[in-house]
Amino acid sequence: MVHLFDDIRFPAEADGKQVYKLLLNGEYVESEEKQTIDIRSPINLALVGRVQAATKKDVDRAFESAKTAQKEW
Repeated sequence: MVHLFDDIRFPAEADGKQVYKLLLNGEYVESEEKQTIDIRSPINLALVGRVQAATKKDVDRAFESAKTAQKEW
């Protein structure tokens, strides 16, 4: 069977080692528990990176930050 997307390659930096942080209040920060979620290519399921898994506390921080920013609009 021929796979149409077998020749597609990710950039060299997409080696699965990169961990992307959360964006809270305009800054990239680590999650409270520093757990991660794998990001996989939909083409071949190769690991291309990881994202920080947000906890309830992280979501609460994001909410408070957004609520504060809303007042300034």
